[in-house]
Amino acid sequence: MVKGVEDLRTTVESGAQLEKQLRGLTAGYNTPATVVDTPGGGKRDVHSWEHYDRETGISVYRSPVVHPGQFFCYFDPIHLLPASGQARWADPSQHDRMIAQALEGARSRR
Repeated sequence: MVKGVEDLRTTVESGAQLEKQLRGLTAGYNTPATVVDTPGGGKRDVHSWEHYDRETGISVYRSPVVHPGQFFCYFDPIHLLPASGQARWADPSQHDRMIAQALEGARSRR
């Protein structure tokens, strides 16, 4: 994640809703795409997640051509999460558990 740009980011849910609202307003090659840049997994279409937990803000993506079989996590800004998600991130003992749960959710979709 790039440091110092947290105020420029939004949630995956907001990005997907923005893309959904924009599609159909322009035709053909002007169709916008909203992407997330997953650490290690490259740029992925925002709506192409394998698993997304809106409470914790963890979304999991695959890059099947470049990195077959691997999963890549992307994290919503903590300050935009619901209070319950912010509380979980405030407890460091929850971090690995939340990520493991998200990865398990992605693996179970296969």
